[in-house]
Amino acid sequence: MEYEIIENRRKIYIKLEGENKFLKVSLDYEKGGMNYFHGGTDARGIKLHFTQIERIKRDGYNMETFYVGCSTNGFKAVVKRTKRLNTKQLNKYFLAVVNHKEELKCLYLNQDQNKLFKFIAILNQEVK
Repeated sequence: MEYEIIENRRKIYIKLEGENKFLKVSLDYEKGGMNYFHGGTDARGIKLHFTQIERIKRDGYNMETFYVGCSTNGFKAVVKRTKRLNTKQLNKYFLAVVNHKEELKCLYLNQDQNKLFKFIAILNQEVK
């Protein structure tokens, strides 16, 4: 398992079936507001993103390949609505996500939103 922490974004890479295929799960804080892409407003808070990628190491660099506009490729969900960034709280959520990496893999592969909401409720109980 590999993970990265860059400013207010935390990423974990979970190996999937196939060569160089990974599930990138990122947890980050978003300010929210108007979203001109879909014409609505996004909530402010901590969000969980799922994206299937291919990672290739070439010349000492990691390259990620992903597909834009593919509805089965990824999704995101609000984990906790907050008024401002709380790095300590974000780190607690990230540790909880790392501890449940196999469940996250199953959630992504099954694409079941009800189980995702139950998982988010479990995360919120663990972080309290």
